[in-house]
Amino acid sequence: MMQFGSIHQTFGSMNLEPRTMKRSDKHRCNSQYTKHLTVVNNQGIQHDVLVEFCGCESEGETLLRSNLWPCSPTSPQVAVSIELLELLRVLCLEKHVSTEGFCNALEYRYHRTPGQKAKVKKLSRILLQEVFEAYRHHVYQLQHMQDLNAGYCISGIDSGAVCPACEGSVANNNLYCFDGNFGLVRRKTAGIQSAFPRHQERFFCNQVEVDKFMNDYSEQETKLFDCSNFQAGSLIRSKKKSTKLDVKGVFGACCRHEFPKMFLDMKHGERLGYAVWILNQLLSSNKNLKICYDIACKLKSHLQIRKQHHILHRVDFAVPVFHGYGHKLSCQLQFSPRQLEGFGLSG
Repeated sequence: MMQFGSIHQTFGSMNLEPRTMKRSDKHRCNSQYTKHLTVVNNQGIQHDVLVEFCGCESEGETLLRSNLWPCSPTSPQVAVSIELLELLRVLCLEKHVSTEGFCNALEYRYHRTPGQKAKVKKLSRILLQEVFEAYRHHVYQLQHMQDLNAGYCISGIDSGAVCPACEGSVANNNLYCFDGNFGLVRRKTAGIQSAFPRHQERFFCNQVEVDKFMNDYSEQETKLFDCSNFQAGSLIRSKKKSTKLDVKGVFGACCRHEFPKMFLDMKHGERLGYAVWILNQLLSSNKNLKICYDIACKLKSHLQIRKQHHILHRVDFAVPVFHGYGHKLSCQLQFSPRQLEGFGLSG
């Protein structure tokens, strides 16, 4: 097997002089060549390194053998220590550390001289150019092995989008909670997405289909159960959202164990049509549903006005207990999950 000396052995010191990274197996062939790369070590220090490659394998494979993550799949100019990326991945999962905060911590911990500080400040730019996302998605694929051939399915391995509590329970796990988040926005000036979503439609619905549904779906203001304290689902509120935003929020559903199930981007504010879209998607794989939503009263009234009995006959609606106190008394009595069969202590 072709191997390099470990990056920790080769670049462990703080010296920033150019170095040469050779293969420890003394492999030689006629296609061998060298190339200058910027290599980021475990401490975030960037080195100018002369790396030996050959035509026997791609440059990315050669770097991976040395525990380096190439910043491009073809002809990389920068490589980052996998140990550094793994530390950042774990801190993001466990402590929600930002990439910039991580780089600032490295600067404070390891880099004292002005030249070293200038180099580590550029590290955040490197990591934010899809490098860290590519590595994190690679680890996700290894953990869940969803790309394995179906003939080699291993028990307990899934796509990462399956709630283990729902799958392991014999009870009916058809209870979902709906809500919208207006903090997850996207400005129109952010540009156009150039790559396909890495997780396809594992969590997020096909936005093209959602937009077509919403453009064809006409809504009316609901009056049967008008809890005026709640503006979610209001067409007036939707029209007042910033025109500078391409995505005005995210709407979605999670199961009763708070595991994310299905999400979509909101282009018009929290309109009731988004909830109707997700209901139709969930009903395609569930016989009956129980839904907790902070404006479930408005949603049910909206469906009654539109005579969507194919949904009403198969769905029970409830307002979460915490939100219930903001509704009028008749609404609390009718939609409290504590008064409805099958909801238990959920909601």
